[in-house]
Amino acid sequence: MDVEYENPWIYNGKTFHSSDIQHYFGFVYNITNLQNQRQYIGRKYFWSFRTPKGKKRKVKRESDWKKYYGSCPELKEEIKQFGRQNFSRSILSLHGTKGKTNYEETRQLFCNNVLTEGLDDGTPRYYNRIIMELTTEEIVVGIREWTLNRMDKTNHENAQAIYEEFAEWIEIDSEKDIDIMSIENGEN
Repeated sequence: MDVEYENPWIYNGKTFHSSDIQHYFGFVYNITNLQNQRQYIGRKYFWSFRTPKGKKRKVKRESDWKKYYGSCPELKEEIKQFGRQNFSRSILSLHGTKGKTNYEETRQLFCNNVLTEGLDDGTPRYYNRIIMELTTEEIVVGIREWTLNRMDKTNHENAQAIYEEFAEWIEIDSEKDIDIMSIENGEN
């Protein structure tokens, strides 16, 4: 089968076509910059649902998935800079529902440590800077709050130790670190 669109999505080593959609609702993908090996993990739906003017019911039609290159501004800028031919687009998995597509995207983001992995030169390996609409800092603060809420309020040292172990695990810069005690006391 001929390529029906530019720089096609690849799934299991083969070009993915409209005829391959079948019963699937969406997919989780990886886009790789072939110039610097940075990556982006995301999700896209095969279908869009729109209510035409003057109509009451939504109409299902194929989305713009063939032309899609992610929603990340930094990635989009590099695509303009290097050209689409310098990016590979791979479908990691196909899913039959919106919920399963969303779940798998989030799972892949965490499994691949997209907020913390770096290249050898220290550049972030992934363009992704947000998971579930949360930044790295918001996730860390949320985990701090979760730790405090579940610890005995009189056992601050234990809560601080748990947070420090977590901070070490995700390699938080200690200069930007927030003392867990100051959060509890409303100082931050």
